[in-house]
Amino acid sequence: MGKIIKLQPRDPFTSGHGKPDERASDADSIEQATQRLIETVAQLIQTLETSHRRIRVLIDSIPDPEASARLARDHAMLSAALRDAKEKAISIGLAETDDEKS
Repeated sequence: MGKIIKLQPRDPFTSGHGKPDERASDADSIEQATQRLIETVAQLIQTLETSHRRIRVLIDSIPDPEASARLARDHAMLSAALRDAKEKAISIGLAETDDEKS
């Protein structure tokens, strides 16, 4: 259904009180970690959106109208939560939607 992204633990950052070269290296490490985080959040949002669309298709295929309506209401709550998460990620610069890339 969805893509599972495995996050590997990283070595903890060293203190910023070292030599200037070490501090520059720490800043580069932080920048690289930030870039990886941005890419991971974007991938996670894409995975959630894909799963969300698939769930909607499955709900629409349920022959029982009451069950389908109940699940559709739950799906609407998930839609709102996903929209809020995307807005929050975008507001802090962690992800772009497909609309923004165009």
